Amino acid sequence: MIDASTHEAMAMWSANAITSFSIYLTFTFAYLTAAYLAGAKLTKYQVFVVSTLYSAGALISLFAVINNLELYTVLLNQDETLRSSITFSGEFWTYYITPLFMIGIAVSLSFMWYIRHPKTE
Repeated sequence: MIDASTHEAMAMWSANAITSFSIYLTFTFAYLTAAYLAGAKLTKYQVFVVSTLYSAGALISLFAVINNLELYTVLLNQDETLRSSITFSGEFWTYYITPLFMIGIAVSLSFMWYIRHPKTE
């Protein structure tokens, strides 16, 4: 049986993971908006800086999500009853969140590239 402080720590770490994911979504939305509205007008240097800052922020958010989910999983594995009652545990999210983030980053960067290099017909 897990004590109340452990349950509180689990809730805190899962909330921190959700917050980090929300920050990633905010970075991505801001980057896509900037790419759509001003991407074609930016210089190469500006695109490089914006893309680097976006990639760094998104990767830091990914690392924060993974770290918080791993801490959550450690505590979750201490109680068999609690672990068996949760369908999608922290381990599930730790393995599947990384490709989700990486695909989102790649799609966002390619969107900027397509905005800057439109097809000519």
